[in-house]
Amino acid sequence: MSYDENLKNLEKIVAELENGNEQNVDELRKKIAEAKKLYEECQNILRQTEEEIQAITNE
Repeated sequence: MSYDENLKNLEKIVAELENGNEQNVDELRKKIAEAKKLYEECQNILRQTEEEIQAITNE
């Protein structure tokens, strides 16, 4: 997925968690795990982009 797709899905999960609609602990754990995965993917994309920019500007 792209950064924007990951971020959109992450924001959706965070909004759901903030609303407190989730009462099932298993579903809550699943959403938290998915949010963590999406966050890490976003961080990786940003890190890669930063490295690419540094490589271009250092040439």
